[in-house]
Amino acid sequence: MTKKWRTISSEVVLNTPGVKVRKDKVDMMNGRVVDDFYVFEINEWSTIVPLTEDGKLIIVEQYRHGVGDITLEFPAGLIDADESPLITAQRELTEETGYSSDDWRPLGKYHLGPSKILNSFHLFLAKNCKLTHAQNLDDTEDIRVLTVTLEEFERLFEEGKISDVDSSIGWLICQTKGLF
Repeated sequence: MTKKWRTISSEVVLNTPGVKVRKDKVDMMNGRVVDDFYVFEINEWSTIVPLTEDGKLIIVEQYRHGVGDITLEFPAGLIDADESPLITAQRELTEETGYSSDDWRPLGKYHLGPSKILNSFHLFLAKNCKLTHAQNLDDTEDIRVLTVTLEEFERLFEEGKISDVDSSIGWLICQTKGLF
């Protein structure tokens, strides 16, 4: 039977506003002790699968420095300390795209990499989105908003042009559950 590990000691080796790195000493409960098991604590975020009134998906194009490339993905943003995941999703959709919706459906909470990363992201489907505002971007954001048909998104996904985990999971959940 699989057993939970026991943390013997824990030391924070990096602490920034968005990321904390811990170095844990753990007892695997099978006779083995690991002296340097690193855990990355990253803020949670919300990702939105936004569908316009005429059945198009809203995606954003932006440069992502971690991968050093321009990506296509669904809008998303970090959850502020005083916000729920849904409020964050509603705020981020409007800030990043100018669209808003009154028709929200939660699609679940998911862990990005549970072996070494302590965080999760929340997925939401927003239907009947309408353009209601101008974009209100953060200083570090340069986002181009695109609307694509379901067929165009599927082609982008199959060609590997939609490659981030949360957009991929959102697309697949909506497809398999027939939510479009």
